[in-house]
Amino acid sequence: MGLSGGAGRGHAGGAAGHRAALVAPGDKPLRLGRVARSPAGALGAAALAALTTTALAFPLAYIGSRAQGRLARITERAAYLGYATPPLAFALALIFFTLRLAPPLYQTFPLLIAAYTLHFVAEAVGPIRTGLTRATPRLEEAARVLGQSGVGALRRVTLPLLRPGLLVSAAFVFLSVLKELPLTLLLAPTGFETLARNVWTYTEEAQYAAAAPYALALAVSGAGLTLLILRRERPRERRRKDRP
Repeated sequence: MGLSGGAGRGHAGGAAGHRAALVAPGDKPLRLGRVARSPAGALGAAALAALTTTALAFPLAYIGSRAQGRLARITERAAYLGYATPPLAFALALIFFTLRLAPPLYQTFPLLIAAYTLHFVAEAVGPIRTGLTRATPRLEEAARVLGQSGVGALRRVTLPLLRPGLLVSAAFVFLSVLKELPLTLLLAPTGFETLARNVWTYTEEAQYAAAAPYALALAVSGAGLTLLILRRERPRERRRKDRP
């Protein structure tokens, strides 16, 4: 009995020590409220950035695919400057110009959304440019012959055909903003929390158990959006196969 009791106590002590090894001494109790606030702020910022970035990418892609000449090429290629610049250098450049020209904008939500938009607009241009290959200029010309104005042809002919490309562009930007770290660390308002930021903060302090819920929420958000896109694409593929 003494031996079995000692073995049981030794086993319990070993399990407790194993659990203690998984949680750093400085770990704080996990607060579900804080875990819930981080996805809310991150998803809101990502959704707004996806909307503004797609809105900016559409005219750039449209000019690049429809207009001819050097100015049109320069306008479209300018979108890639922000994406080609490393995020850390891009954020520091924005801080420099903001403090010189508009200091009140530093560490504000509009500046953060503007940084996301300028940095990720190149990701949104590609799918829209691909969609414009389906919405050829001849379709717009046919709509004008039938009495539509330029804006009417764009709204009734081009935009419906571009809807999948616009959705994919917004999804790319949404996922990129969710996992973006340098821009968020340097430009986000005080107290603004995102999933990627909390994952980085806790892992830097070796608090892996505390970082796990944020990493899981980040993975679930990306997987959920990807599944939505795939479900939306399946009916189109079936319709294409059913065509004679």
